[in-house]
Amino acid sequence: MKQFFVRGVLLLALGASLLCACSGESLPPGVVATVNGEPITLRELEARDDARSGVMLTPLHEALTVEGLRRRYGESLSVLIAEKLMLQALSEKKLLPSTADVREAENTIRADYPDGEFEKSVQEQYADIAEWRAQLKKMLALRVFQKKVLFPRIAVSDDDVTAWYKANERQFFQLGHLEFLFFTGPDRKRVEQAREAYLAGKTPADGVTSSTLRMAPERLPTAWVESMTAAGKGKPTPVRQEEALYQFFVLTGRTEPRQLSQEEAAPLIREILAEKRAAPALEKWIEDTLSTAKIRVSSHLRAGMAESR
Repeated sequence: MKQFFVRGVLLLALGASLLCACSGESLPPGVVATVNGEPITLRELEARDDARSGVMLTPLHEALTVEGLRRRYGESLSVLIAEKLMLQALSEKKLLPSTADVREAENTIRADYPDGEFEKSVQEQYADIAEWRAQLKKMLALRVFQKKVLFPRIAVSDDDVTAWYKANERQFFQLGHLEFLFFTGPDRKRVEQAREAYLAGKTPADGVTSSTLRMAPERLPTAWVESMTAAGKGKPTPVRQEEALYQFFVLTGRTEPRQLSQEEAAPLIREILAEKRAAPALEKWIEDTLSTAKIRVSSHLRAGMAESR
């Protein structure tokens, strides 16, 4: 969403008078705005501003003033209002991510961390795992909004696809890949036993780790590629030493390099072009949505939203 969201925020800032044309009733304690009756809390606003201030968009001398803080909060609130409108649109269409979607995304992220490091990273950035999951769900939802709500509003013709493919044909050359099992351990005897176990169709003994890898031959050591090629598909290579470890490989598959045709590349090209054209489409969507939305904003922040124009 980052590629096109900035201009959407600017639209909200320019439309501050529309946003602030709301009921004069006071908002509940801890609530800075409501969007069609749904609250945006001060805690949410502070969290958004903290994340935003990680990238210093405002000069320090200005950010420390009352006016600078009010302007910054106004800009952050504009983003939260836009996100709330998008989430409501997804809810109406029953497109919000499910608990299973969030769990699957979390598991994918966890897999990139060593044991214990994921929890540590979350604790450093968020108050608790529940807050992190809420942010993950919002991120997934905004991706769905982009693909299911915004992109269908963007026209990409066949001529557009043809022109972009011809101008960027090299990007659609796919490197070949080797798929292989990688066995390694610090003790040569155990690794030799693991090789024998593999040949016998048994599970390798403790002390030897194995993993499945898929990589382009150009990105692998030449010795690895040569040994797997010599051994042949499905057969383990001889055990070799590399520094303090012993290892062997089993080639399980190979894909040859190839050039994707325009027809094969078309779905990806349409998505790329839609992303490039998303900013004005988002502006128009927000403008259309604001015309019927009921938004109430704290009087303390209305001036900041107007100043952010």
